[in-house]
Amino acid sequence: MIEREFNIRDYEYLAGYPIQINKTFMDESYGRPLRPSHLKRITANWNWNLLEQPLLSDRKPQFGFERYAIIDGNHRLKALTEQGVTETYCRVLFDLTIKEEAMLFRQINTLRVRPTAPELFKVDIRRGDKDALATKKLLDKYGVTIGPNVTSGNQLNCIKLVRTLYKRTPQLLEDVFETLEDVWATPLYLGTYTTTVITGVYSLLAGVMMLQSSKKKSIFDTDRMLEKLKQHTPSELLIRTKGITLGGLYSNKLGTGVNPASVQIMLEWYNKNLPTGKRIEVGAFPTAFSGDWASRIKELLEDA
Repeated sequence: MIEREFNIRDYEYLAGYPIQINKTFMDESYGRPLRPSHLKRITANWNWNLLEQPLLSDRKPQFGFERYAIIDGNHRLKALTEQGVTETYCRVLFDLTIKEEAMLFRQINTLRVRPTAPELFKVDIRRGDKDALATKKLLDKYGVTIGPNVTSGNQLNCIKLVRTLYKRTPQLLEDVFETLEDVWATPLYLGTYTTTVITGVYSLLAGVMMLQSSKKKSIFDTDRMLEKLKQHTPSELLIRTKGITLGGLYSNKLGTGVNPASVQIMLEWYNKNLPTGKRIEVGAFPTAFSGDWASRIKELLEDA
């Protein structure tokens, strides 16, 4: 049996209704508790012009002092309270059963579609976000476009990752794109601008910088690494990396304290046919994402 979609127009409904916030409550039998991280984000980015009126259900005075059940807007109401606001305008429904409240809560929270990372990137460009505009300038410089799927060599499917890396170390990210253009731009291989490849090359370059700043600076041959990458393709790196990560030995996520699996693959290519004394072992290669790595990389870039 298909449950009929709840339509608030079928019920008595008021918008812009002034409500004392301390008379609202979340019915935990169907609602969800406050998430501190979400509350912190709302409070930090508060904008009265963007505030949508919370949606409440009036359960009448017999339910006690806490009269209005929160169907939508729990975090907004809590954020208002933390800013010292005691009363706000709400949308209020009357004569709902608790079952109908739960149906509406489910409908609101399952039909609401969150914007994707590419959509948010476009929005931030249009609103003039400094980092978004700088990231777009970098992508335009290398002819990179954004898409949900990689259907051509110059398509990027990990704009969220790229924006994160740009905020941390913009110069190193540009070095990544310059390296990818040098190694795989002719022809422009499918899969060049994917999470695995960008994370791997970023980690590789960061590790090389830290290695060269140490006493082992003469060990690593950057030109040899570039030549070895040219002998392979992004697809090879993707396939090999997937096999390793499925084995549970490595991680492609940043901040795990280990190098991505793709770094191991590239070091294998680098080490092939080298005598033992000149090889770079994975265990001895600096991990770019442990400790205060971003600050360390910035220092090295400034000293370069």
